[in-house]
This record gives sequence, C-alpha cells and structure tokens, in this order.
Amino acid sequence: MENIIWTWLEHENGELAESGLEILGEARKLGNSLKAQVQAFICGENTQEAAAQAIRYGADVIYTAGDSIFQAYCPEACLAALAQRAAQTPRIVLISGTRNGAGLAPRIATRFQWGYLANVVKVAPQEDGSLKINTETYQAKVNNTYIFSAKQTVVLVLQPGSIGVGKADKKRSGAVQLLEPLQEMRDRIEVVGFIKADPRSVSLNDAERVVAGGNGFRNQEEFGILQEFADALGAAVGSSKPIADKGWVPYNRLVGQSSGRRLAPDLFVSVGISGATHFVEGMKDSRLIMAINKDKGAPMMKEADLAVVGDLHEILPEVTRRIMALRGEGEGHEQ
Repeated sequence: MENIIWTWLEHENGELAESGLEILGEARKLGNSLKAQVQAFICGENTQEAAAQAIRYGADVIYTAGDSIFQAYCPEACLAALAQRAAQTPRIVLISGTRNGAGLAPRIATRFQWGYLANVVKVAPQEDGSLKINTETYQAKVNNTYIFSAKQTVVLVLQPGSIGVGKADKKRSGAVQLLEPLQEMRDRIEVVGFIKADPRSVSLNDAERVVAGGNGFRNQEEFGILQEFADALGAAVGSSKPIADKGWVPYNRLVGQSSGRRLAPDLFVSVGISGATHFVEGMKDSRLIMAINKDKGAPMMKEADLAVVGDLHEILPEVTRRIMALRGEGEGHEQ
C-alpha cells in the first residue's frame, strides 16, 4: 500500500463540479495530516482547466482520461481508467456521493477488494495511523463510527455539502498525466446521443434548481401553481414535511434533515415555508437561496439571499408569467 489518496472528480463545461472541489478540500486536509500525496482522476474531454483547478484546490498529481467514450458518464470506463494506476494501491479513495459518484464507488471497492463506506460526514486520522470515520444513516437520525486500520484501503463516499468547499491556492503546483486510451471500452460502448433530464422526474440530489412548497399552500389543487412555477424555471419540486405527510408529493420529494440528505443546488426557492431548523439543515448549502413568504419574520427569510415578502398566491403566477414571457412561451415578450 502506498501513502496515496485517490479522488475521482466530476466536471461540467470544462470546470470542476462543486462536489469535486469539496472532495479535493477534504483530500488535501487528510493528505497534510497523513503526509500523503493526493492524486485526482478526471475523465472526459477538454479537461485542461479542470485539471488546473484540481491543482489549485489541493491535488498533487492529476490523471486525465480524455477518451471519446467519456462524452457521457460511463462507470465501466471510469473504472478502467482508474485500474491503469492500481499497481499503486492508495490508502484512501474519496468520492462525492452524487448520483454518479455513488454508483462508481462500490464498483471500485468491489473490483479491487477494498473497504467501503457511504454517507460519510467526517474522517479523522488517529495517532496509530488508523482512520476514525463517522457516517449518518436512517435519515440522519443514527450516527455511526467505524475504525479502519492503517493497513486497510477504504473507499469513502462523502455526503455532498457535508464539508464545504475550501479555498484555492493559486501558487500550488502539480503534475498532469494523460492515461492510455481505452480502446477495449470504445469497442464495447458507443455514445449515440443525449436526452435532457426532466426536472419533474430527476432526483432532488441531482437537480440544479429546486423549488419547495410548504404550509402556505391551503390545498393540493393550489399546490399546482408551484409546479407551474417550477416548470417555467426548469426546476424540480420539493416540499416541507407537512406537505409530504398530506400526500401531496411523494416522500422522495421531501426536503429537510428528516429526508436523510443535504441538497446543494445552484438555486433553491422556498415558497410558503417557515423554515424550521430541520428543514434548513437539508438545504442551507444551496448556492443561491430565495424565499417567498408573507411573514417577513419567518426564519426562512433570514436564511435567504433574496427574501420576497408577500402573498405567494399573487407572486407565483406573476413571476411564472414573466419567466414564460422572457422565454417567448407566454403572452407578450416583456423584458
């Protein structure tokens, strides 16, 4: 076993995803504590800027796989890319618990017969070289502690948003190495096209925009104006616990600590939700938070980057109409 930490990083439009930046920060912290080298794997085309970012955020060595097979996420191909460096067995493998990361991590553990833990929220090196690892399960109601000896390699899936993104260091330097082409995978897999995800069916964890409604809606029919607003915005619909308990939305649309997940979309819009602590804990890591509520003193309004005080029954239809107009899908084309 080598004193190495592996990370697998997702990227989009040439830049690392926020989940990747978060993983790098944790890897760098562990690397400093264990005096270990941080190696990052980036699979895909046009990864030059992503590789440069990885260095600034803590990676020492970046392995890039620029094969055309990576036009779309392919776990088998990603696994084959990592396998090219498997002769150097890492001490730790850190992966973010996104949909893609959560699918790849157990494949890595199974392929190389390494240990595996999901829902990780904290990793603490001990004096004897072992790792003390904390996880949250059963909707974050149960905290678990595991100890892995210094002789065990372990694949850790960190909950997105549980650690936060660290600061970039523009003075850092690192090496970038190109992995071998994956000809065998190219012979087996062909990318024929892409289908855009439907916000109505996409997982809340994967949604870039989330709109959530609460007790400000008086009945299920009225809740429909939230769906219209979400459709115009291209957002997934979530809810507070009382709404899910009423059966207006399925429980997989529940937002908050009781859902067992932390959301971190680019945009989160809270509509008619007071903002109890257990709800806020599940979405406070969102990049931009907007709240609409008639009560300006509601806790949710204090959490918001943009707080709109008013009647949601008047505000939502008007905002929806304006969004549709800007997109050229409604009456008029107001700017």
